[in-house]
Amino acid sequence: MVATETRSTSKDIIGAYLARTVLDAGGRVLLKAGTLLTPRLQRLLVRHGIERVEVSSTPLLVAGGAIDRATRDEAAAASADFAQAALAGNATEEHAARVERCAMDIVQQIQGLRHVRYNLGHLRAWDEYTFHHSIQVAELAVVIGQELGLSDDELARLAIGASLHDIGKAAIPLWLLHKAGRLSAGSTV
Repeated sequence: MVATETRSTSKDIIGAYLARTVLDAGGRVLLKAGTLLTPRLQRLLVRHGIERVEVSSTPLLVAGGAIDRATRDEAAAASADFAQAALAGNATEEHAARVERCAMDIVQQIQGLRHVRYNLGHLRAWDEYTFHHSIQVAELAVVIGQELGLSDDELARLAIGASLHDIGKAAIPLWLLHKAGRLSAGSTV
């Protein structure tokens, strides 16, 4: 885990990295976690009345970067294939085993990154592709599970559950799933 400390914005924070996203008085993101603080950004913080920030001397790895692209793509494909097979009523043990292998790959990669920290502000927006979003949720779940001291088996089960948490969306037509605004009485499947 990367060491962080809380510092006054009127002191020397230049050259440090923000460890947490800073919000303005209206709740909007002012600066994101991982931002390298410069004199201009220090003045911005002071101008917005931010008195203290949590900083780190090293950059923090944030959500979406904890596992490699090949693992993320394979996990997304495995989850999608499992969802389609389950909805068609023909999911096999091989479908489940593939998802489990992907979950173990995610656990192993994240365990190799002891310094992983997640910026929850990056997770507030929905991923355009539900299955990639599900893998990001699995990444986050494993990191939290590690902090809670879960065993490797528990982490794998957690990753599997998290990667399949939106499985029901596969049964909803895309036009309805991505419909802007409220649903009307005519918005039925």
